Amino acid sequence: MEHRLSCEELDFALGDHAPFLMSLSDGLQEELHIVISAVEVENLGDNIPDFEEVDETTRQALQGILAKSRPIEANENCLFEICFHDYIIYQIRNESFWSGDPNEIRHGKYLVTFEKSKILSHLEEITDAQQLDDGSFYPGKWIHYGIYTQNHVIDVISHCPPDVPSLEVNTIIFRTISGDQSLQKAHIIGFFMHLQNFFFYDIRMVLVVSILKECSYGLFS
Repeated sequence: MEHRLSCEELDFALGDHAPFLMSLSDGLQEELHIVISAVEVENLGDNIPDFEEVDETTRQALQGILAKSRPIEANENCLFEICFHDYIIYQIRNESFWSGDPNEIRHGKYLVTFEKSKILSHLEEITDAQQLDDGSFYPGKWIHYGIYTQNHVIDVISHCPPDVPSLEVNTIIFRTISGDQSLQKAHIIGFFMHLQNFFFYDIRMVLVVSILKECSYGLFS
């Protein structure tokens, strides 16, 4: 059986940087698909533009600032798809025009769930979703999910938990031997979970030993 990630597992796997939104799509069956990528941190001073359109003083100032910075890029080798098979409402905002509300109560870092939020407080006014007199919910008990990416903020209120398939084995291996230890720890755990899908015990052991050798420099420190 394929392992599915929880929101908490995926939030941990993303590490210390907000992900990039790669695509968001809806369809005839009202099934929302959100694809995000983990971040790849480049070397200090990499990919500094020429700034040919500005004067020399400004150009030198900008390049001096960027020389002390590490660019971040979307890592297309580490993608996650978050699928809501049904939802009540969703919205997407330009991150530049978003600010957090100190009165909201949320849990998580980049993939969050809310106990209290503005959109939750107005849900029954702007949709037909209702909490009935007997305490039950129509169409079902809902949760407000937030997905915070580098350039977009996505809110989804759904009565169905999102479906997040685990990474393929080769992607887990690729990220595990990279330099981001938070990703290493999350993905090696996911890797072990994925091994249960292999039929032959000796194949599992060969793969485990190979990965542990690659990660022997202090993965679990």
